[in-house]
Amino acid sequence: MSSQYTVIAADNGADYVLERATGKAYLIVQTDKAAKKAWRKMRMRVLVRDNFQCQHPGCVVTDLDRLTIHHITPKAQGGKDELPNLICLCDFHHNETHRLADLAGGAQ
Repeated sequence: MSSQYTVIAADNGADYVLERATGKAYLIVQTDKAAKKAWRKMRMRVLVRDNFQCQHPGCVVTDLDRLTIHHITPKAQGGKDELPNLICLCDFHHNETHRLADLAGGAQ
């Protein structure tokens, strides 16, 4: 995410992105605390399983600030927040995976 934004986590389980130039806040995620806690736990399980490294072949990124969790089968297509459906990718390869899927006409 560009440095022109700051992510803000609110106590009510909502995450907002604050645009620094305008001070405008945008709601990006709203979950209850239990769901957020469960996702954080699952994220850690994926990171541990994948040795805190991007799983794209040949990639050696291990910087936690750059690692994301990718749904192999997208949630929009019935994919679950379950360990077999999740993989650790760096921000570059995560974005590239979605870009290539969009070019191919699919959602991923």
